Amino acid sequence: MDIVFRPAAPTPQDAARVLAWRNDPVTLAMFYHQEPKVFAAFWPEYLGEYFKHGDLPPLFAMVDGHEAAFLRSNPYPDGPVPGRCLDIDINVVPNRRGQGIGTAVIRAMACRLLEACQCVVAEVKCCNTPSLKAFQRAGFRVHDHATHLVAETGEIVPIVRLTAMRAQLSSLRQEDHAVL
Repeated sequence: MDIVFRPAAPTPQDAARVLAWRNDPVTLAMFYHQEPKVFAAFWPEYLGEYFKHGDLPPLFAMVDGHEAAFLRSNPYPDGPVPGRCLDIDINVVPNRRGQGIGTAVIRAMACRLLEACQCVVAEVKCCNTPSLKAFQRAGFRVHDHATHLVAETGEIVPIVRLTAMRAQLSSLRQEDHAVL
């Protein structure tokens, strides 16, 4: 599987693509914010939130020449280990799910991120079995079970926090056949 990352651009075209994948019903069910968004509201969020960390641009993953996923990463405060920790979010293109692409893309992205940090953290809703399995197959380990407070709604969501550590980088790379 040939994986290439392409930076997302702050353009209406890339924002519309991300929004369409984000509003997919299966995807929405696994988000903290489960209401569909409209472009007029999403566009300022996309520009303001997705590009606020210049060293962590949002990325599209191309697998064998075709768009397969969208990824974001941000600093993860109070990480589980000393040093810089980053989070990872992935949204696999709806018609590419169930093909092992998520696992391969997660592993490739983790290798990329671990060059710049000590730990990569994924927060996954406990009910999101496909994502939990994909992260574990990609080499992430369960760190703990916790809850996430969705500030806007007051909802408390049970999550699993999974981690990949810099010490795992060489073993992740052995399994990674990605073009980084």
